[in-house]
Amino acid sequence: MPDTVVVRLCASEKDFAAWDRYVFDLPGAHFFQTYGWLHSYQSMGFTPHVLVCEINGVIRAGVGFLVTKLPWLPWRIFIIPHGPLPSIPSLQSWSLLMARLDEICVESRAIYAQVYPHELTENSVLLSRLHEIGFTDPPMFGSHRFSSTPVTVDLAGKSEAEVLMTFRPRTRQYIRKSLSSEFELRTTADEATFHKVYELVAQQAMQKGYSARPYASMRSTWEWFAPKGGVSLMQAWWKDTLVGAIYILYTGQTAYYLAGAFRREFSERRPAEFLHWHAILEAMKRRVATYDLVNTVSSGVEQFKRGFRPMEQSWHAPRTKVYRPFLARATRAAEKVLKPIIRTLVRYQADRS
Repeated sequence: MPDTVVVRLCASEKDFAAWDRYVFDLPGAHFFQTYGWLHSYQSMGFTPHVLVCEINGVIRAGVGFLVTKLPWLPWRIFIIPHGPLPSIPSLQSWSLLMARLDEICVESRAIYAQVYPHELTENSVLLSRLHEIGFTDPPMFGSHRFSSTPVTVDLAGKSEAEVLMTFRPRTRQYIRKSLSSEFELRTTADEATFHKVYELVAQQAMQKGYSARPYASMRSTWEWFAPKGGVSLMQAWWKDTLVGAIYILYTGQTAYYLAGAFRREFSERRPAEFLHWHAILEAMKRRVATYDLVNTVSSGVEQFKRGFRPMEQSWHAPRTKVYRPFLARATRAAEKVLKPIIRTLVRYQADRS
């Protein structure tokens, strides 16, 4: 009896939860493909969708994507971050998903669709196939980056001692120092604790001259993943003082460090090393193969993360398929001019959610 192959949009919380379980179990899958993370953009004006390919009722492939509509106009922009999965263009499921996604773009009056290829720069198989099906233009949506830079520590098959020995000597020294600093590690978080952690993150962001992810967005990911055991909020406390916290998301057999902040007055006690080491131990306990420190946004952050001797890699730049060339050029030009205003409005909308 032939297999029953169905390509369809997820339509219920049960569907989305099943998709996230699939992504979690798929080695190398990016957190941007989880519905829980895509859903966090809803407060910023994006609608999340997941298109799956099922064989005999079981998810075998899929693609999560975001859609945003121009104000007062019928046209839309599609963002496809690190999908479809698996990212193997020779698979029939990949072709079926991209063909159906193209139909959805046409039906929805897409101006363009921008894909973040889930392929590292040392390879080009996926990139070539994307070119063949029309993703030939450079990125057009520049107000936000729907990706991350892999900065990974390999945990697969290693003991705690073996992982520790891969770090630079000074980082090992700082970890040992932090473990004797009498910090209290906490991993549970009620609403008040989550709010306190976010205040610390926002305060540090302001001090360093950038904007923290909107509260509504971070809260959305926490509410989706926490009941399913998909996130950890690691906190270092000194008596009644929150010294630091980091936010870890688990998916694709990887633990992703997505946010964190630390009080400067406790820096000599090394709270950052304390929390990252405990996050690595938790990842190993969960039998996760990789710890991703995610991005190096400044020289100080880069120096800190290099202490873990991670492997630093990069993805291909986004590629775009244009459906309406004139509107694509117009929206791109407008976005360049209005980017600061757009970001302010998006943040205002998210904060009101």
